[in-house]
Amino acid sequence: MNIQEAIDMFGRTRTRLPKVLEKCDDNILDFKPEMKMQKGGSFHKARSILRHIADAESYWLHSKVQKRKEYPHYDFSNKNLKEILEVLHDVRKEMLDWLKENKDTDLNKPHYLKAKNQLLVFYATWKNMKRTILINFT
Repeated sequence: MNIQEAIDMFGRTRTRLPKVLEKCDDNILDFKPEMKMQKGGSFHKARSILRHIADAESYWLHSKVQKRKEYPHYDFSNKNLKEILEVLHDVRKEMLDWLKENKDTDLNKPHYLKAKNQLLVFYATWKNMKRTILINFT
Protein backbone atom coordinates (compact mmCIF):
# COMPACT_ATOMS: atom_id res chain seq x y z
CA MET A 1 0.00 0.00 0.00
CA ASN A 2 1.42 3.35 -0.95
CA ILE A 3 0.47 6.70 0.51
CA GLN A 4 -1.94 7.57 -2.30
CA GLU A 5 -3.75 4.24 -1.87
CA ALA A 6 -4.01 4.90 1.88
CA ILE A 7 -5.36 8.41 1.25
CA ASP A 8 -7.90 7.03 -1.22
CA MET A 9 -8.97 4.24 1.14
CA PHE A 10 -9.28 6.42 4.24
CA GLY A 11 -10.81 9.22 2.21
CA ARG A 12 -13.79 7.09 1.22
CA THR A 13 -14.25 4.60 4.06
CA ARG A 14 -16.56 5.50 6.91
CA THR A 15 -18.21 8.37 4.99
CA ARG A 16 -21.73 7.02 5.52
CA LEU A 17 -21.36 6.37 9.25
CA PRO A 18 -21.69 10.03 10.35
CA LYS A 19 -24.63 10.55 8.00
CA VAL A 20 -26.48 7.62 9.58
CA LEU A 21 -25.59 8.56 13.15
CA GLU A 22 -26.59 12.21 12.71
CA LYS A 23 -30.17 10.96 12.26
CA CYS A 24 -30.06 9.14 15.60
CA ASP A 25 -30.36 10.41 19.13
CA ASP A 26 -28.03 9.69 22.04
CA ASN A 27 -30.07 6.62 23.10
CA ILE A 28 -28.52 4.64 20.23
CA LEU A 29 -25.14 4.78 22.02
CA ASP A 30 -26.22 2.45 24.81
CA PHE A 31 -28.48 0.19 22.79
CA LYS A 32 -27.41 -3.45 22.78
CA PRO A 33 -29.50 -6.21 21.24
CA GLU A 34 -30.41 -8.89 23.77
CA MET A 35 -30.07 -11.71 21.24
CA LYS A 36 -26.94 -13.77 20.90
CA MET A 37 -24.81 -13.87 17.78
CA GLN A 38 -24.97 -17.01 15.65
CA LYS A 39 -21.40 -18.06 16.43
CA GLY A 40 -21.61 -17.28 20.13
CA GLY A 41 -20.78 -14.12 21.97
CA SER A 42 -23.01 -11.11 22.12
CA PHE A 43 -23.39 -7.76 20.44
CA HIS A 44 -21.55 -4.70 21.71
CA LYS A 45 -23.08 -1.35 22.49
CA ALA A 46 -22.80 1.21 19.72
CA ARG A 47 -20.69 3.38 22.05
CA SER A 48 -18.10 0.58 22.33
CA ILE A 49 -18.02 0.03 18.57
CA LEU A 50 -17.45 3.73 17.91
CA ARG A 51 -14.67 3.86 20.52
CA HIS A 52 -13.08 0.84 18.86
CA ILE A 53 -13.09 2.63 15.48
CA ALA A 54 -11.34 5.68 16.96
CA ASP A 55 -8.80 3.52 18.83
CA ALA A 56 -8.09 1.34 15.78
CA GLU A 57 -7.45 4.29 13.50
CA SER A 58 -5.30 6.02 16.10
CA TYR A 59 -3.34 2.81 16.69
CA TRP A 60 -2.71 2.27 12.97
CA LEU A 61 -1.40 5.79 12.40
CA HIS A 62 0.63 6.27 15.57
CA SER A 63 1.90 2.78 16.29
CA LYS A 64 2.15 1.07 12.91
CA VAL A 65 2.96 3.94 10.57
CA GLN A 66 4.71 6.47 12.81
CA LYS A 67 6.27 3.75 15.03
CA ARG A 68 5.36 5.53 18.27
CA LYS A 69 5.17 3.54 21.46
CA GLU A 70 2.31 5.64 22.81
CA TYR A 71 -0.87 6.62 21.04
CA PRO A 72 -4.17 8.20 22.09
CA HIS A 73 -6.90 5.99 23.55
CA TYR A 74 -10.43 7.30 23.65
CA ASP A 75 -13.06 7.18 26.36
CA PHE A 76 -16.59 7.68 25.08
CA SER A 77 -18.33 6.68 28.32
CA ASN A 78 -19.48 10.23 29.14
CA LYS A 79 -19.73 11.64 25.62
CA ASN A 80 -22.88 12.31 23.67
CA LEU A 81 -23.30 11.35 20.03
CA LYS A 82 -22.29 14.78 18.72
CA GLU A 83 -19.06 14.72 20.75
CA ILE A 84 -18.24 11.20 19.57
CA LEU A 85 -18.78 12.16 15.95
CA GLU A 86 -16.42 15.12 16.44
CA VAL A 87 -13.71 12.81 17.84
CA LEU A 88 -14.14 10.36 14.95
CA HIS A 89 -13.88 13.26 12.50
CA ASP A 90 -10.73 14.60 14.21
CA VAL A 91 -9.06 11.17 14.28
CA ARG A 92 -9.72 10.66 10.57
CA LYS A 93 -8.61 14.21 9.72
CA GLU A 94 -5.34 13.74 11.64
CA MET A 95 -4.66 10.55 9.70
CA LEU A 96 -5.43 12.05 6.28
CA ASP A 97 -3.45 15.21 7.04
CA TRP A 98 -0.41 13.17 8.09
CA LEU A 99 -0.63 10.95 5.00
CA LYS A 100 -0.90 13.97 2.69
CA GLU A 101 2.08 15.68 4.37
CA ASN A 102 4.23 12.53 4.15
CA LYS A 103 3.65 11.39 0.59
CA ASP A 104 7.24 10.13 0.29
CA THR A 105 6.84 7.66 3.15
CA ASP A 106 6.90 4.02 2.10
CA LEU A 107 3.95 2.13 3.54
CA ASN A 108 5.12 -1.15 1.96
CA LYS A 109 6.63 -2.26 5.23
CA PRO A 110 5.58 -4.99 7.65
CA HIS A 111 2.52 -2.97 8.67
CA TYR A 112 1.15 -3.29 5.13
CA LEU A 113 -0.77 -6.41 6.16
CA LYS A 114 -1.94 -4.61 9.26
CA ALA A 115 -3.36 -1.85 7.07
CA LYS A 116 -5.13 -4.42 4.91
CA ASN A 117 -6.50 -6.14 8.03
CA GLN A 118 -7.54 -2.76 9.41
CA LEU A 119 -9.84 -2.26 6.44
CA LEU A 120 -11.48 -5.59 7.28
CA VAL A 121 -11.93 -4.44 10.89
CA PHE A 122 -13.59 -1.22 9.71
CA TYR A 123 -15.90 -3.22 7.44
CA ALA A 124 -16.83 -5.69 10.18
CA THR A 125 -17.38 -2.86 12.66
CA TRP A 126 -19.62 -1.01 10.22
CA LYS A 127 -21.66 -4.17 9.58
CA ASN A 128 -22.12 -4.71 13.33
CA MET A 129 -23.06 -1.04 13.82
CA LYS A 130 -25.53 -1.17 10.91
CA ARG A 131 -27.13 -4.31 12.34
CA THR A 132 -27.46 -2.62 15.75
CA ILE A 133 -29.12 0.44 14.21
CA LEU A 134 -31.48 -1.64 12.07
CA ILE A 135 -32.54 -3.73 15.05
CA ASN A 136 -33.18 -0.57 17.08
CA PHE A 137 -35.41 0.98 14.41
CA THR A 138 -37.37 -2.11 13.34
